Amino acid sequence: GDIDRLAGTRVAIVGTRRASRYGIDVANEFARELSLAGVSVVSGLALGIDGAAHAGALAVEGAPPIAVVGSGLDRVYPRAHRSLWRAVAERGVVLSEYPLGSSAVAWQFPARNRIIAALSEVLLVVESRLDGGSLITVREALDRGVTVMAVPGATSTKAAQGTNMLIRDGALVAIEPDDVLIALGLDTRRQVPSFDSRQPPLWPDSEVLDLITSDPLTLNDVARLANVAAEADDRERGKHTERRR
Repeated sequence: GDIDRLAGTRVAIVGTRRASRYGIDVANEFARELSLAGVSVVSGLALGIDGAAHAGALAVEGAPPIAVVGSGLDRVYPRAHRSLWRAVAERGVVLSEYPLGSSAVAWQFPARNRIIAALSEVLLVVESRLDGGSLITVREALDRGVTVMAVPGATSTKAAQGTNMLIRDGALVAIEPDDVLIALGLDTRRQVPSFDSRQPPLWPDSEVLDLITSDPLTLNDVARLANVAAEADDRERGKHTERRR
């Protein structure tokens, strides 16, 4: 493919090879909508979520897809994705750090995940098991300061145990493609002023807090300022009383 197609905004969509029908559909939808929004979808051309993501990106006339594979560029793996591999290369770019003729070896796939993470501005995990290779990509992304997002799934589904764990541990939740676009700063339609759920302080705490500024104060300072404020209030009330007379 064309290496210049790496330019632009990029989001990685990764997940388990043993994906559910739900996961396949979600990966396809997110990739399709992100591509239409001008975001290149990065993935590994593996079975399951990877393949669904690339198929979704290719289904529309959008941003070029990007694949990072774990074998030589002349060794298609898995063979079932031969046509998908060719389509990604024509519309986007297929990358590998391994020389031509390199067969697909198990250890090469976790190693290539660091490249997927490094190429991405956001890493989206659609489905992952607790021991899934996607979690390796998550660690590589976090080491590089890449935002990690996850799609929630049913707690009874093994394919979603890893993604639900990521959400529990602080990953951003992605319910729809717009959530990813907002994380990228590309969609501001749902941005609202931040809401502070803390209860406002009541009297007399509120008066004490009003006295405290950015400078440190001792308890004596607070008491002195409180007296000054009280005297000022007394003077103000006296003026109002005088005017009424």
